[in-house]
Amino acid sequence: MPWKPLDCHCSKSFVARTYYRWRYFYRLICTMPLPQAPTQKPARKLNTQANNELAIKGILCVLIGLGVVVSPYFITSPGMQGIVAKSAAVGWFALVLGLAFVGLYARRRMAAKAGKSL
Repeated sequence: MPWKPLDCHCSKSFVARTYYRWRYFYRLICTMPLPQAPTQKPARKLNTQANNELAIKGILCVLIGLGVVVSPYFITSPGMQGIVAKSAAVGWFALVLGLAFVGLYARRRMAAKAGKSL
């Protein structure tokens, strides 16, 4: 039995129109010119601001991590002590993440002093 198109909107003319529309848009998109590469280097002030924010994030993460890891030893309520002790993995994660941020900040500062930019 030969294939017959459905009686709905899937007729041959609909398929052909759709194909030609998509082909037009595809050619239009593919022939668009690319934007020019930037000629100016990014401002040094933005780099220092980003580095300072990285240091602040790192210090805050370290403090939060230390607070979560060390606080069960100073909490007197046994129920609260158990709740905070169960979240020790989160504290260790925050501590390691904060140390990574501080290390990245130190690496960027050392590279800037050496004259290289990361």
